[in-house]
Amino acid sequence: MKKIITLLCLLCCIALAGQAMAYTVSLTPASQTIQTGGSGQVDVNLMLTSGEELFGFNMALSFDPSILKFDNLSFGALINANYLAGFTPPSGTDNLVTFDGGLLASGGVTSNVIPLASLFFTGIASGTSSLTLEGAVLDFNALSEVLVADLASINVGSAAAPVPEPAACLLVLVALTCILFVRKRYSF
Repeated sequence: MKKIITLLCLLCCIALAGQAMAYTVSLTPASQTIQTGGSGQVDVNLMLTSGEELFGFNMALSFDPSILKFDNLSFGALINANYLAGFTPPSGTDNLVTFDGGLLASGGVTSNVIPLASLFFTGIASGTSSLTLEGAVLDFNALSEVLVADLASINVGSAAAPVPEPAACLLVLVALTCILFVRKRYSF
């Protein structure tokens, strides 16, 4: 009987785990060199696993305003067609560009790779400016998850940063705790 209870607890924890979400936010190109007075473009892309739906997003990208000047931001075609999106450019010596979007119709976008936005900069001084994704709130299936990732430097660019899956880790921890509790309580 004790073994059956232990197995049932373990099966319940596994059943509650569901599908873990894995997504990546990246800045491309990985690196880019621009001349003073020259322009550069950085694309923000979101890669989803199959079955995930994006309902909304909110991001902030920082840069060194003594090296780069923000020119403009344009959203990808998928975002323009399905989301109410906008951005706030930096003002004065501010170094933060914020941009966000919310789904216009029911049912999230399920494309594997979603080009969120392209940011355009002009080099105003020599040097290297890091681009940092200060924070990104991604809304999947009406459950918001927060991602904070440093995504590299500008000469211009960055690399993809995988996002940990804390919900899956928490469920495994709960399952192990249940097993240990049952095992201590009923010595086998």
